[in-house]
Amino acid sequence: LHHLHYARSEAIKRNTLVGICGIEDEKTCSSNWEGGYLIFSQDIQNPSHKEILKIHAHPYRHTTLLGQFNHRNNILQFTPEGRAQKNGTIILRSKNTDFTQTIVISLSGRARLLNA
Repeated sequence: LHHLHYARSEAIKRNTLVGICGIEDEKTCSSNWEGGYLIFSQDIQNPSHKEILKIHAHPYRHTTLLGQFNHRNNILQFTPEGRAQKNGTIILRSKNTDFTQTIVISLSGRARLLNA
């Protein structure tokens, strides 16, 4: 949740798009969130220009991390107004137990935990 709030506030502060995507390596987005995620700002006028703001590797082998967004590259993007371009969920699931934690992101840009 902290990183979602950070990404949303950076989009507003920078007056630009800020995205969160699964990580392929330390500079490349992936639709797969298993390895972690990165947060980047993106120039609205020049979308190919990206600045990486944070990288979060997912080191826990006993859990899976899934990002599910209705975007062709499975990316969550916040607009300069703080809104999410698409709604979606982030799911953290234990491989050893039935524990699952779900974060829902609405189009308003608000993120909330679902009750387990």
